[in-house]
Amino acid sequence: LHAHPTESQTHFLLGAWLNIADKLGDVAMGQEVGAAVKAWLAVFARYPVAGYVTVAWLNASQVPALVKDAVSHWLTMEKNRIAPEAHFVVKAWLDAKQDAGVVKDALIAWLAVEQNCIASGADFVFKAWLNAKQSHALIEPHVLAWLAHANNAINLNAHFLYRAWGNQFNRLDDFMFGNTCRWIQAHSNHPDAAFAMRWVIADRRLDKLTTTAIIDWLTNFPTHEDAPGRLSRLHIKVLSHCPNEVLTTLYATVLANYIKSANHFGEFDVKTACFLFFNAVRIAKRPTLHPPSRVPLARLFCQFLRQLSTTQIQHIKTIIINLVGGALPGLIRLGLQHGETFDAPLANATRQLMQAYASLGELGASDATLLRQIVEKQPGRERGGDG
Repeated sequence: LHAHPTESQTHFLLGAWLNIADKLGDVAMGQEVGAAVKAWLAVFARYPVAGYVTVAWLNASQVPALVKDAVSHWLTMEKNRIAPEAHFVVKAWLDAKQDAGVVKDALIAWLAVEQNCIASGADFVFKAWLNAKQSHALIEPHVLAWLAHANNAINLNAHFLYRAWGNQFNRLDDFMFGNTCRWIQAHSNHPDAAFAMRWVIADRRLDKLTTTAIIDWLTNFPTHEDAPGRLSRLHIKVLSHCPNEVLTTLYATVLANYIKSANHFGEFDVKTACFLFFNAVRIAKRPTLHPPSRVPLARLFCQFLRQLSTTQIQHIKTIIINLVGGALPGLIRLGLQHGETFDAPLANATRQLMQAYASLGELGASDATLLRQIVEKQPGRERGGDG
């Protein structure tokens, strides 16, 4: 770099170093490379290859201000701003959370070229623009054209666009909703489908094919970090066509991993778990479900209560009662009848919930009797139950 600071081919060395800069962590060398980038761009800022250097610099999370003028100068050149690779520069600048005004005119010019706005990389520019909180009106016609072209709508990376669109509007219009559903149906075997599900999973427009694809995804990835949240938002009414045994097993599998992997249950986690138990219990009550299928859910509920501290139960007891409701006493008893131990943590949780039931006037006579029997039993005697 010292010997050839302004040679044209120096950009290869600059780009190569920047691509691995985060792994090297060499601050001193980074400063030298920064000085070399600045010197090189002072000569070649308007050349096509300068786009490669500015993108590498921005993607390496370096100081954006160093290349701001170079980005601006590069994009003022007509042959640069409409070139297919210009979207890399625009995207990198927006992803670096910089002033969108610097690249706005260039983006308009780039999208005016038909082949650009339907190219496979255009969706990344759309996503970056939306994530930068910019007006969707500028790109909407081009987004629709991109989705309508060939198989772009179900391209693996299209989920980034659907997610960004949903984040901007907090919902998906019919066209985007339909395409997102098609994408989920095509990629239920891919872990990234979780991102596309966010804006469709609790929507009343959800159809049978997409619901089945979501169930397939959850079955394929029950330990995915987003599985509990996605399953908890799936309304039970859309699951009517799914076999009860399949659903009960799915809920039990997701809950088992969720409870096992949680180092600490916050209020959000407890609410998510309660939603899962709520739907699981409703499915378990269906007359066509074989009784043994209910046992894993009951045992998991006992294990869940054990993890809650006294303070947590005080904070979220109303949530548990509202969501799990009258099924709570029966769940505890069934768990105890099939291997769970009425140890101190479970006893403490049960007593607090019983008191909360009574104070809220939610406890029926039979539930009160059942909970009282559970609490009064001595540890070790309750496993057989009293029927």
